[in-house]
Amino acid sequence: MLFKIIKKEIILFVLLLVCVNGQPKLIGMEFNEKENGTFVTISFDDIIIRDNITAWFKDNGWFYITIYNSHIDTTKKWPFQKTSNILDINTRQIGKASQIDYKLKNKIEDFDFFLLNKNQINLSLRYPLSETLAQINNVILNDDKLKKNDNKNKKKWFEPEKFSFLIISSAFITKGIIRKNKKDVLLAVIMTILTSVFIN
Repeated sequence: MLFKIIKKEIILFVLLLVCVNGQPKLIGMEFNEKENGTFVTISFDDIIIRDNITAWFKDNGWFYITIYNSHIDTTKKWPFQKTSNILDINTRQIGKASQIDYKLKNKIEDFDFFLLNKNQINLSLRYPLSETLAQINNVILNDDKLKKNDNKNKKKWFEPEKFSFLIISSAFITKGIIRKNKKDVLLAVIMTILTSVFIN
């Protein structure tokens, strides 16, 4: 009798072990911040089926993704490089399903997920269009400011205004040297100094 009970427990344990080992396990997460949202790559050690994935977000700032017939080590602290949008990650195993919760700083308007590789979920969390346009606008404005500053710093001696005054100064110096006229040489020196001080 005792042998039958032990035998049943061993069979149950082996079946449970096979079921757990047969499920894809979460092995990594990567985050990439874009202008229009956050891109998340979730990797498993085996094939994931798209129909086994559900995802949703709430106004409280949390985004949830559940993968049925998969396994996640909830005791493991998943290392991730914090992005400007993802503040925290919670993981949990609910029966045969693993769930990953992302605490978001910014509200998202829409999301999408797809499988490029059979063991990799690619998740796109998109900001509202108004925020995306504002960020793009900021990038354009900052780029314009940088270009203006670069143009100011790139002014060279051969700019039209400076070049004209240098030609005139050279002519006066040459004339003064040829005619041995100190007045023309002095005038040319003054023009050269004024050119370098006032025309930037």
